[in-house]
Amino acid sequence: MAKDGVQEFRVEIDGIDLPDEVLQRIDDAVRKAVLGELATVNFGGRGVDLLRAGLAVDRIGEGGDPQGIRVRQVR
Repeated sequence: MAKDGVQEFRVEIDGIDLPDEVLQRIDDAVRKAVLGELATVNFGGRGVDLLRAGLAVDRIGEGGDPQGIRVRQVR
């Protein structure tokens, strides 16, 4: 889903009570998948290390709760 230059991907788990360690494993798997895909982005035939090219990866959530990641361009 795109809005104002923001690409958003969302996973919601509703009605299933999962232990914290399972939520952490899911969060880690989503993070790994997203960063792995970003590492393979090809910009018109030139490879770019997006993390070295000025992107920051932050955890979304309060108090360290696994709630996803935010990838943003550092200005």
